[in-house]
Amino acid sequence: MKLTVEILKVGHCSHPEKIVYAKGKMKARKFPANVFLIKHPGKGSILFDTGYANRFYEVTKKLPEKLYAIVTPVILPEAEQLVVQLQKKGLTPEQIFKIIISHFHADHVAGLKDFPAKNVICCKKSLQNLLKLGRFKQVTKGFLKELIPKNWQEEFSCISEVPIVDTGLKHLPVGGDILGDKSIISIALPGHMEGHFGVFLPKTNMGPLLLAGDAFWTAKNLMENVMPHSITSFLQHDYKQYKETLNKLSLTFNDKAITIIGCHCDDEEVVALTQPEL
Repeated sequence: MKLTVEILKVGHCSHPEKIVYAKGKMKARKFPANVFLIKHPGKGSILFDTGYANRFYEVTKKLPEKLYAIVTPVILPEAEQLVVQLQKKGLTPEQIFKIIISHFHADHVAGLKDFPAKNVICCKKSLQNLLKLGRFKQVTKGFLKELIPKNWQEEFSCISEVPIVDTGLKHLPVGGDILGDKSIISIALPGHMEGHFGVFLPKTNMGPLLLAGDAFWTAKNLMENVMPHSITSFLQHDYKQYKETLNKLSLTFNDKAITIIGCHCDDEEVVALTQPEL
């Protein structure tokens, strides 16, 4: 069965390219917060991440959360809000069958409260550990607890509970069968944040496709296997694991086996990362 994938830009932030790509320039560039709308012929509409939402502005009005907004300026036009874009496609939040969360940085979960919590699947252990931290420490981890629904513990599903399957990918051989039909397979991509994972979609309108979350920020990271600037090491959950993950993804991409897209790739980068018909 073939899935249809559409990329929705849900706001963007700006910072120097060199921070996320060590060979880059200090000139600031925009990094879109991409949400992936996946259409499954049997299950309906599925989201990978939720991008920004207006509540991001609300929860960052006071310190220490305000530091997040200062360090990473966010722009979210009304037309780019996820619920607005879905509405234009004839979809309500209640019609989204599953919301898959790669990790809990604010640019991936700010829209969570717009959707039924029972439809969310994520790494619950990561969320539990983040919620144990003090507010300032949470901000240093890129986490804003007010973006999380109060009933998450009872309602969220855990990615660790899905059946393990073979992916068929040489460098990323094992994953989790999220829907039970091997159409969407979670793949652990450790390093960026505890529990960080992507999803592999073997059959889509874009060919075999891996959505890599924040395992890399720019196409050049992946294509050249170049890490972010070392200054980002304190932002990563495990810098060594992040490097190992990027290496596996780069090897997979350069094998020309699949298309790999990150959550912050712009339109030109998506084109550059899309493999020819396989």
